[in-house]
Amino acid sequence: MRILLPLIALFFLTLPTATSANCSGEFCNNVLVTVVYINGPNTFLRTSGDADALDCDPGTGDYIRMRRSDVEYEDWYALVLTAFVQEQPITIRTESGTGTCYVAYIFQSK
Repeated sequence: MRILLPLIALFFLTLPTATSANCSGEFCNNVLVTVVYINGPNTFLRTSGDADALDCDPGTGDYIRMRRSDVEYEDWYALVLTAFVQEQPITIRTESGTGTCYVAYIFQSK
């Protein structure tokens, strides 16, 4: 019994902590980018979060869109691709009241 208790404690201490991937309102917090594709004037992002919970319409496939015409597009695209390749979470804020889910900004933190 004395050995069992420390082993149980050690087991729970070594379990990996799950990152809370969540979308609601205007934000997808700490999500992994699972799909990136470019089609016409938009780049489409699918994440590990539930885009249906956003205040905008992700459409078929639960995609958040980045307009290639946005001034910040190149910076966002670089951040998204880096996060995608390294499998690191990012946070995406969508534009409110736009109908379709468009990116307002993206950030990453440790």
